[in-house]
Amino acid sequence: HLANSQADIPIQTVQLPTQEQSEMPCTNALAQKETYNQIKETEKNF
Repeated sequence: HLANSQADIPIQTVQLPTQEQSEMPCTNALAQKETYNQIKETEKNF
């Protein structure tokens, strides 16, 4: 039982982000684009 409960923990943590992405796909896409643009701006400054 201990091995099974330990194996279930990573599966649950993996499912959580996918649920958030399916609920807010546009928000996550915008956030990723913003992060990408910030990285590009930072690279220009250096």
